[in-house]
Amino acid sequence: MTPNRGSEPTPGRLPTSDAGAAAASAQPHAGATTTDPLAEKRLLVCVSGGIAAYKSAYLVRALVKAGARVIVAMTGNAQRFVTPLTFETLSGNPVVTSTFDRVQGMGAVEHIDVALWADLVIVAPATYNLLGKLNAGIADDAVTTLLSATRAPIFLAPSMNDHMWRNAVNQRNVEALRGLGYRFIDPERGPLACVWEGEGRLREPEAIVELFAARWWRARCRPRHRRTRAPARRLPVPTRCRTGRLFRCRARGRRSAAVRS
Repeated sequence: MTPNRGSEPTPGRLPTSDAGAAAASAQPHAGATTTDPLAEKRLLVCVSGGIAAYKSAYLVRALVKAGARVIVAMTGNAQRFVTPLTFETLSGNPVVTSTFDRVQGMGAVEHIDVALWADLVIVAPATYNLLGKLNAGIADDAVTTLLSATRAPIFLAPSMNDHMWRNAVNQRNVEALRGLGYRFIDPERGPLACVWEGEGRLREPEAIVELFAARWWRARCRPRHRRTRAPARRLPVPTRCRTGRLFRCRARGRRSAAVRS
């Protein structure tokens, strides 16, 4: 007899059995409207290990309030700053913390199921270490593995010391990632956790949501160019001159020499 494996996960959609999946199909926040750009969108929020990880909790709450369905993935270092229980409570969904531990309500290969489930991905905060891993193609934890498997647009919101942000290696990674199609929500200037004042501060969650929604809306409303066939070129018609027959031929915009009979 074939063992009962329960409901098989469908690519791009999380399974609908178990307790965690019930939250994944929950209705959007009561304050959201269907006209909100993020309403009913499936967002994957990736949190890496930085002091600004506490802002990600406010970001998740703001996204849920905007009507989005949110799943959070965390690196090991991110869990040192904020517990997974915080994000599970705010999002109403299980939190992905490891590529090996199974999460209730997700498929057998969760980093593929969640990656295909997401419409949009945002990494906040995106640390110096994470940017370097992405540019080098390293996938050694839950977050980088998800980012390597998703086909959804990825937004990166860096957060780090201003010296680290302006580091030549980091700027090389940033430019390379831009060239690969990653979207950046650049950090702002302000007081940092290390008592420094400079560029590298993670933007406020409300500002990130506004930028996130605006860029998504512009990409959605951007007109698509349709390739059309060029009109056929009409051949020149020979003309007759009083002094004889004069044929004028124009080919590729050039006039040929006149021939008299």
